[in-house]
Amino acid sequence: MKLPSIQYLFNSFLKSIKTFPFTILSAILLTFLLFFTIDSDNTKNIWMVRGLHGAQIGIPTFIAITFLSQKLKLSILKTYSIRIVGLLLLSVYVMSLPDELTYIHFSRGALLTVFSLLLPFLGISVKESNNLSYWFNAKNIISTFIECLFYSVIINIGISIALLAIEALFDVSIKQNTYLKLGTFNFVFLNTVFFTSKIESFSSESDSIEYPPLLKNLVQFILLPLVCTYLIILYTYGFKIILAQNWPKGWVSYLSIGFSFLGISSLLIIYPIRNDKGLKWISLFSKGFYYALFPVILLFCSAIYRRISEYGITEFRYYLIVIGLWLFFIALYFLIRGQNNIKVIPIALALLTFTSAFGPLSAFNISRKSQYDRLYTLGLKNNWINTEGQWVKSDFKVNEDYQNIRSIVVYLIDHHGYNTLQPLLNEINLDEIVKEEDSRWKKKEVILAEMKLKEYYKHTETDQIESYTPIKFVEKYDLLYDIEGYQYSTSISLRERNHASDEKIKTYQFSNSEITVSFQLTNKTKNIGILTINNKQFDIPYTPFEKGYFEHKGFNNENYRIYIKRLSGYKTEDLTKTDNISFVLFFNKP
Repeated sequence: MKLPSIQYLFNSFLKSIKTFPFTILSAILLTFLLFFTIDSDNTKNIWMVRGLHGAQIGIPTFIAITFLSQKLKLSILKTYSIRIVGLLLLSVYVMSLPDELTYIHFSRGALLTVFSLLLPFLGISVKESNNLSYWFNAKNIISTFIECLFYSVIINIGISIALLAIEALFDVSIKQNTYLKLGTFNFVFLNTVFFTSKIESFSSESDSIEYPPLLKNLVQFILLPLVCTYLIILYTYGFKIILAQNWPKGWVSYLSIGFSFLGISSLLIIYPIRNDKGLKWISLFSKGFYYALFPVILLFCSAIYRRISEYGITEFRYYLIVIGLWLFFIALYFLIRGQNNIKVIPIALALLTFTSAFGPLSAFNISRKSQYDRLYTLGLKNNWINTEGQWVKSDFKVNEDYQNIRSIVVYLIDHHGYNTLQPLLNEINLDEIVKEEDSRWKKKEVILAEMKLKEYYKHTETDQIESYTPIKFVEKYDLLYDIEGYQYSTSISLRERNHASDEKIKTYQFSNSEITVSFQLTNKTKNIGILTINNKQFDIPYTPFEKGYFEHKGFNNENYRIYIKRLSGYKTEDLTKTDNISFVLFFNKP
């Protein structure tokens, strides 16, 4: 396989511009924005995020529009009209992204990326009645992409080695960003140009197209034996849980998905030759596979149901449900209709992906409603929600439901925003009580405190549940330390993994011929620890942190000054348990 020449690249670019103009413009925009991001690390700018996301989705979307226009044999005017409509819809979507992105926006973006990658396969399915032609056209898209990706990898490796040689031989310093930009140019821009220039016109005559022997051997000797292996494992495990009368483990869901996708992919790869002489067993295997898929789907659904019945629906569990529905539909469809319409596979998957991202049946609406209803039910059960549907702000008895309720509230705030809880707290304006906070974590802590949902931990040595308030301090800025009046300095860092244990408390010690310094964590007082300088002890208090979270002037007297850089642990009314501390110590010899 030859590497493309400069003339080839130039001709490819001209061909791509002519056939896929909006796709090339999207690739140019994405490359430019990635270059700018690499130089400035400006990923927090919402306009940058909008541009990156829009250009990334635009590349496969405009490829699909070109495929659709070719299949429908539309005029240039109609083709450009569809492209402009697609551009407008894409622009409306990216402009709708808020200034502050949440988990939902990133998840929806991932779903739309998957949906956009399926669009080219939908584009070539329009007005295509010949399944073999559709198969060869779809194979052409995938194989062309892999070939172009190979070109990009080789070019990237070759130029990178050349740059490294220049650095080593001529003592020239090349910035690391140059290599990132090189990869971006190759894998985004060049790869798109290669693909759009190499993709051939769609064939309607499949009889004259030769089936690749490599694919036949791949399926016969590698993929199908793997499918059979996974099938044996899953059926054996299914019989085991039936005999033991246990629920299946959650991990079986992933194996079931892997088995299903591998089996369906194998049958799709070998689809054109499934009826060839000497390969009749493939047709029998195909029908047997879809029958065998139903018990696997049942096992898969049982594992999901157990988690949903205990903890409700989350986005991740919603996606598992969608995959289960898709597998059930595909298996049932092919058993009833036979493998006479393989276009249904990407079409069904695209519809489910889009439905998961938008609308009342989206993953986000369903999971939010499920978790909110679960919170409401547990709140009523424990009298933490009154008859008017309002949250009762009082200290609650700590039990298993308390832990679950706190987890649900944290989930709703992190995934769906704190305003999701506003209906439970009509007497409080949540926007008002968090407006002074500058981070999502601090806003969450304020709301949890307002709902009296302190963080509770189970004691490591008994079955009793004991209340601990977390201590979390991280220096926000690198400080200019005031060292006036002190002779020496050292940095001290201690970590005690088992904060509940009173034995083997961590101790730092530094000694030379004149000075001995030690610091010991304490778990029996309200102090953080004990500092010892040449046998003179000083108790280091916790009190200064109770009013200032990020900024402090240090602990000091004429013998020492301490600047805390990091501190975490737990406190009760009687004691402080520190499990992680890091600070700078300035001191004098007593």
